Amino acid sequence: MRVVNLVRYILFASVFLTLAAGSVRAQGLFEYTDDFSTEKAQSDSYSSSLFWPSDINCPPACPYLFYYSAGEARGLAFMNYGEDLAQLVYNFVVSAAPVGPAVRGTLRLDVSFPCNTQIGQFPPGQLFYATSADGLTWSVPQSLPAGHQDIPISSAKSTCYVLLGGTRAVIDNLRFSPVAGTTVRISVNGGAGQPVILHVDGHSGRDTNDGHNRANAFATIQTAIDMAEDGDTVVVWPGVYQEEISLKGKAITLQSAADAAVLTAPNGYALSFYDGEGSATIVTNFVIAGCRIAGVFCHSGSSPTLRNLTITGNQAGIVIYGGANPYVVNSIIWGNAKAALSAWTANFNWRVYYSCVDQSIPNKTAGNIRLDPKFVDSANADYHLKSPWGRYVPWTDTWVTTDRDNSPCLDAGDPSDGPRGERVPNGGRIDMGAYGGTPYASLSSGPLCK
Repeated sequence: MRVVNLVRYILFASVFLTLAAGSVRAQGLFEYTDDFSTEKAQSDSYSSSLFWPSDINCPPACPYLFYYSAGEARGLAFMNYGEDLAQLVYNFVVSAAPVGPAVRGTLRLDVSFPCNTQIGQFPPGQLFYATSADGLTWSVPQSLPAGHQDIPISSAKSTCYVLLGGTRAVIDNLRFSPVAGTTVRISVNGGAGQPVILHVDGHSGRDTNDGHNRANAFATIQTAIDMAEDGDTVVVWPGVYQEEISLKGKAITLQSAADAAVLTAPNGYALSFYDGEGSATIVTNFVIAGCRIAGVFCHSGSSPTLRNLTITGNQAGIVIYGGANPYVVNSIIWGNAKAALSAWTANFNWRVYYSCVDQSIPNKTAGNIRLDPKFVDSANADYHLKSPWGRYVPWTDTWVTTDRDNSPCLDAGDPSDGPRGERVPNGGRIDMGAYGGTPYASLSSGPLCK
């Protein structure tokens, strides 16, 4: 199945490469090297999954790459999202070739599958490569084990595309050495089509800023959404945001940048979807509490993706009308005054999966539970999950192992998601709630490595 998934990514990359052909920035060289000590891969790759900045702790809701440090060494890590593998594509082009208009040589790199608090190997990671002369027809993907690897590169044309795809794998010391006398150059897409990440920080931000980093963050979430375009990500730094937020039909991702931010609307709804938002509109890793009417309101056919949310202490959790039908997964909807879920018809077919909900769900869907999530201290707005293996304390920025209770929401999210950014040990499965999939998720049992 995993090889089939990579083939799907290769086909996607092929279409992208065809569209991007003609957008080239090049430099002649005899060898191409990258030890990943700088952001060279981000600028030189022909196409790639999202490079996730190191200063944003919570990983995105998509496959991503990040610069991984282990002591003095620094490599490039591949992380999946569900069954989608992260990918990186290079395009080597002959500039002057006395031996003919072809690309021949060796691509060398070091491959590792580390296991520590950042990356777990349960289940084991994987890395594949495939090559193409034109970006359209690709070789059969080949698996790369750990260690120093030499990949033979041969293309009858003056171009050779190399695709690396995988998860929980790190590459380092990449070097392409062409045959003697051949000069190659790197063809890149110049970052065309890369999504923008906009920052929101309620403590230090200003709505007159440009939002392009935390130092220039916006103060309010709505300002960032107003500025965002389809495909962009809005990251929200910790704090309490008293806003009535509308996603305005945009296919963007709205997520916490670190420990889950809190959304509240004492006079209405924290999140509203009125403009036909679809599954590409993603809201993830927030606590939604203290809303007078409801935490989330969906109308007019809106069907956004609501992932890893904790919705508690509102009049209602999620309210929907007018043909709306959000996709809810890995969430906790518990302790709302009137109802967790409210729809215009009593037998509405909710799309709620792998979530903890304190009411019966008509047409019950997969993986849901109805058990006390065992928040640490809801009276003082600490909605982390109790765990004897360890949990995060936001007030002191420390971890403690003093709990006797074990939350049923640990390792209870969608099995296809994997633990993503959760610290090890994490049981190999994502938690429910606002902290699931992030470094702030409570720890659980399970092997450190496998």
